[in-house]
Amino acid sequence: MLYDYFFIIANIALILLTVSIYVFNRYSVYLERNISQNISPDRDKIFNKINPKFHLLFKIILSGGLTFSVILLVAAILLNNHFTLANHLIKIDFLNFAFIAYQIVFSLSVIILIIFSLMYYRLKPDYRHQFIQGLSRVLFFIQLIGCIIGLFLYAVVTSNINMPTFLTYTPQQAVDFPYDLALLTYMPLLILLVLYFYSYRLFSGNRSLFTSKVYFVSYLLVFIALIILSGNFSLKFFKLLIPQATKHIVFHYSSGFAGLLWIYLVLMSLYSIIFTIFIFNNKDKFIGGQFAISYMLKLARVNFFSTMALGAISILPWILMEFYKYY
Repeated sequence: MLYDYFFIIANIALILLTVSIYVFNRYSVYLERNISQNISPDRDKIFNKINPKFHLLFKIILSGGLTFSVILLVAAILLNNHFTLANHLIKIDFLNFAFIAYQIVFSLSVIILIIFSLMYYRLKPDYRHQFIQGLSRVLFFIQLIGCIIGLFLYAVVTSNINMPTFLTYTPQQAVDFPYDLALLTYMPLLILLVLYFYSYRLFSGNRSLFTSKVYFVSYLLVFIALIILSGNFSLKFFKLLIPQATKHIVFHYSSGFAGLLWIYLVLMSLYSIIFTIFIFNNKDKFIGGQFAISYMLKLARVNFFSTMALGAISILPWILMEFYKYY
C-alpha cells in the first residue's frame, strides 16, 4: 500500500542522510580548524566567504531531513488508520501501538532538532562550528538508530498483518489505573501548576540562576504529575493494553488525533526546556546578548503554553465528569 512505500522510502532516505550528516560534520571540523588558525582581524568576513559550500550542504540536509521526517510522520498516521480499520481476525497487540507511537516520537524529534539547528546563524563565528558539530552528532545517532529500530519493528508488525494469527488471539481485559478521578487526585497537580505559573513569571522577569532553578524544578514536578495522570486517562478511556485495534483510535482523526497532539505537546515541552537551558548556559556565545535573551523568553513561553496545555488535557476529563454528575 501507499503508506508502505512512504514508510520505507522515508526511513531509507533518512539513513542515507546520515552519510551527508557525517560529511557535514567532518567539513565543519575542517573549516573550524582553518578559522581558528587565522588570526586576521577580518576573520569574520573570511568566515563568511570560505564556507558557501558548507552553507549549501547545511540547507540541503535541513530540507531533506524535514521532508522525509514529515513523510515518515504521515506514513505512521496512515498505517495507524489501517490498524484502526482492521477487523477482529488480525492480531493487534500493544507492539503495534508502541510502533506507531515510536514513529511519531522519532519523526517529531528529528523535525524539532533540525529546526533548532537554525540557531547556528545567531551564534558567534567562533562557536558556530562547535555548535553544529555537537548537534550533527546527536542527529546522526538519532536518525541512524531510530531508522534501524523502526524498520525492525515494521517487519515484526507487518508480519502479523500479512499472516493473521487469529487462532492465537486471546482477548484480555484492560488494566485500569488504580487512582479514581477525585479532587484529592488533582489537588497536588493544581498546586504544582500554580507554582509553575509563578516560577515562570519569576523567570520571565529575572533570569538569574536562582529563578532558573526554581523554574526548572517546578517544571519537572508538574511534568511528572502530568505524565502519571495522562497514563491514567489513556488506560481508562482508550484501553491501550488490550490486543485490539480500538486503542489506535487515539491517533485517528475521529478522536481529533488526541495521541498525536499529546506526543507533540510533550516533546515541545521537553525540548523547549532543554533548549532554554542550553541557551542560558551559552548566552555569551550569541551575537549580541539580546538574541540569547529573546530566544530564552520565546522558548520559555513555548514550554509554558505546551505544559499548561497538557495540564488542561489532564484536568478536563475530571471537570466534565464532575459536571455531568449533576445531570
